[in-house]
Amino acid sequence: MRSVLRLLDALEVLRTENRQLKEALEGRALIERAKGMLMASHGCDEATAFQLLVRLSREQRRKVRAVAEDFAVRGVPLPVRPVP
Repeated sequence: MRSVLRLLDALEVLRTENRQLKEALEGRALIERAKGMLMASHGCDEATAFQLLVRLSREQRRKVRAVAEDFAVRGVPLPVRPVP
């Protein structure tokens, strides 16, 4: 019986890890999509697009993923200013 409980615990740990990895990959995809959109619409390079997302994330006290999702999925315009 103890071995069954250990296996169930291990299974739950693996399910949690799997969910977290999926969320991380989805977040990465959103950030990449937002960077691509910024690069295309503003003629900037990849590093500048990412710096913009990071700066907005800090200013808004939100995760980069949330800023990227608003822009890339919801169409919320980003206040684009030159990156120092």
